[in-house]
Amino acid sequence: MCARSAKTRPRSRSRQKTIWSQIRIPMTVIAGGLAVAGLIGLLAPPAPVGNHGLPLWLPLCPVGAFPVNFIQRLETTDGAIFFCCPRCIEKYKAAPEEYRKAVKAQGAVLAKLPKVQVACPVSGDVPDRSFLRATKAGEISFCSAECAAEFEQHGDVLFSLASVFTFQKTCPVTGRPIDPRWATPVNENVSVYFCSAECVHRYRQSPSRYQKALATQGFRGRF
Repeated sequence: MCARSAKTRPRSRSRQKTIWSQIRIPMTVIAGGLAVAGLIGLLAPPAPVGNHGLPLWLPLCPVGAFPVNFIQRLETTDGAIFFCCPRCIEKYKAAPEEYRKAVKAQGAVLAKLPKVQVACPVSGDVPDRSFLRATKAGEISFCSAECAAEFEQHGDVLFSLASVFTFQKTCPVTGRPIDPRWATPVNENVSVYFCSAECVHRYRQSPSRYQKALATQGFRGRF
């Protein structure tokens, strides 16, 4: 760089005015955009929840007409039915025919919900995506080629898919997708899943800390 070009000359008032006129309009547009964005943020509706603070996408309990708790699960020959509390399960058992229509409505909602496969339907072991097969029930992963072949031959008769999937999608500790290898049982029918062994450890140290994260996915209670 030559000595002359290295010198800094003071800008004239007219030149400063010209520069300001060039940047004033873009700055005004940016400022206006930020203001509008802020207003939209203030006016945007909150996450869709019902009057009870639970997600609106949860299906209803066939007995109490209250959003289900996926922990309250009953296995039947027609598949899993979910309830809001143990008392409703007992009411259903006493008169199942009375709730047939409500159970059918719940099943229609459940069929549309995204879910994650967490077990091989034949062995109950962790599924392996390399053994993914297209079946009458949809795409299902198995833990081995042998299990895949057995399901294809007898699947409609011998094996139930009720406990193969979970409606839990993310780890309550990190918010990352769950990994079926890492879980802690809640009861004989239900487990809570995590993304790593470390998250299982952190959860067991302080379960109450992650209750809200699980409740947003439909798993409520102390466990």
